[in-house]
Amino acid sequence: MNIWHTTDWHFDHKVMIEKNYRPIDYEAQILEVIEPGDILVNHGDVTAGKDSDTKQELELVSWLKSRHIHTVLIRGNHDGRTNSHYKLGWDLVCESLVIKQYRKTWLLTHEPAEPELMKIITAELSDRVQWLYDVNVHGHLHDDGHRGTVIEDGRHILLSLEKMRYHPITLERLSQIKTSMPVWDEETQRFM
Repeated sequence: MNIWHTTDWHFDHKVMIEKNYRPIDYEAQILEVIEPGDILVNHGDVTAGKDSDTKQELELVSWLKSRHIHTVLIRGNHDGRTNSHYKLGWDLVCESLVIKQYRKTWLLTHEPAEPELMKIITAELSDRVQWLYDVNVHGHLHDDGHRGTVIEDGRHILLSLEKMRYHPITLERLSQIKTSMPVWDEETQRFM
């Protein structure tokens, strides 16, 4: 079983289509490696925030469920704050998720967590920092900076669907990458 991560699908987002930010078959590229029993974690912005988008979301989630793929949606700024995604078939819908795996505590979010919120300073030793999370895996920023800048502190990993060439990435592979933004290399067919 693999835990796959993806983000920012933006189904039916007119600007994404007009500016050619998405190839026509990008959904197929996202799904081609996921197998029955795997878990797909979407870090938000499945839709563009309109009711018309739910048809494509429903079809995709139904397809995943028919293949016994478990689904988690970490809501993004375009996904709304209702529980309507449950009705579309998602197994879990949340604002954030914490996973302990590969000797790390992972904070999974849509928007990047503020570095100051990821740590606490112990009362006894005010100069000693204790990190609540080792790594924050998030989406939201894409790769063009229109939503903010990439946090390059060694504790944030930006999932940019564009840089990842629409491939999902496993948590195991994320644990091995030493960069703040994984990039898909077409020549080697792997993440760098």
